[in-house]
Amino acid sequence: MQRLSSNLTLFFKIFLPVSWVSFFGFFGLVIFLIDPTDEPFLTSNMFRMTYVCCFAVFLTLIYFTIFQLKRVETSDGFIYTTNYFKTVRFSIDNIKKISVMNLGITRIARMHLHKKGLFGSKIPFMAKRSSLQSFKNSYPNIQIGD
Repeated sequence: MQRLSSNLTLFFKIFLPVSWVSFFGFFGLVIFLIDPTDEPFLTSNMFRMTYVCCFAVFLTLIYFTIFQLKRVETSDGFIYTTNYFKTVRFSIDNIKKISVMNLGITRIARMHLHKKGLFGSKIPFMAKRSSLQSFKNSYPNIQIGD
C-alpha cells in the first residue's frame, strides 16, 4: 500500500486541534471563573468578549481547514481515504484530477472525484511529494496539477 498523504496529517488532524481546544478552552473557563479582584485585566468584559470571539473564529477556521484533511493511500487500483474514524475505498477511475497547492513548508492536494462519496467530491490531504510523483508515473491518465 502506497501512502499519498504526509505523516504530518496525523499531527495536524488530531494533535493540533485537540491540544489547541484543550489549552485555550481551559484558559477561557479560567477567565470566567477567577475572582475579578485577583486579575482585573483578565476579568474585564472587553477582554472576555474579545477572547470568546477570537476563540470562536479560530475554532471555525480550524474546523473548515485543518480538520477537513484526510489520509489517502492507494493499492491495487483503489484509493483508501480515512479521517481516522472511517475508511472509504473507491476506484482510481473515480478520480477526475488532483490539484496541488504549494505552501512552502507543505503541499495541500485536493482530489476531485467524478462521483460524490462519503467525504464529498473533493478530498483535501497533505501531499507527500515523492509518493505523489510515483502515483503520477503509475497513472499518467490522471491529471495532477502543480
